Amino acid sequence: MSSLGWREASEESPCPVCGKPDWCSVSDDEVWAVCKRKGDGRGEHKVDASGTPYWLHKLKEPPVKSVPKDEPSKAPERADPKTLDRVYKALLDQLPLSHAHRQDLHRRGLSEVEIKRRGYRTLPLRDREELAATMVERYGPAVCSKVPGLYEKESNPARWSIAGAAGVLIPVRDIDGRIIAFKVRADDPGEGPKYSYLSSSKHGGPGPGSQVHVPLSEDLDRGITARLTEGGSRQT
Repeated sequence: MSSLGWREASEESPCPVCGKPDWCSVSDDEVWAVCKRKGDGRGEHKVDASGTPYWLHKLKEPPVKSVPKDEPSKAPERADPKTLDRVYKALLDQLPLSHAHRQDLHRRGLSEVEIKRRGYRTLPLRDREELAATMVERYGPAVCSKVPGLYEKESNPARWSIAGAAGVLIPVRDIDGRIIAFKVRADDPGEGPKYSYLSSSKHGGPGPGSQVHVPLSEDLDRGITARLTEGGSRQT
């Protein structure tokens, strides 16, 4: 109540309780009235500092103040497909394909030619800071911060690394054959998923989004009917 502003009753605006133009007052929001003449059976009897009695009347319910809603956090910006393709291909150039992963792909029916064509690689558990540093040196932190999988570690001086489980790195491509995301087939998923996208979202960076993988195929170039399947890990 003490924070409210008050205006004195006047000829133009008399007391809403007793109707008199003086001695009483009304709050600026017109919710409360202080009448010094009568309680009207509803007002709360009080006494001011000088000992003068008055009645506090509630004229109406106060307006409900709208609580401002929190602004939805803006999703970190992801690089455009052309940039993602350029950075991801450069990353593939830095990575090998382990003998174990190569043998596993052969067991799945992929030839050496197809393995090379589709760009399978091994994402190691170690030496990721060195790999990330190469990407940052080549493309700069502004670009790398928009590439899912690359992230800046909380350290001083700042260091970069690559997210994701260790395993087979599987390119996810768009209709133009550009690499727009990576999936990882984890060597040891533990309680986690066997397949997961390379993402920086846990480190405050962008995620890959919900991408539709279009496998490399000469049939698509010839306009032959394609099959729509769930999952892009096999890429066949």
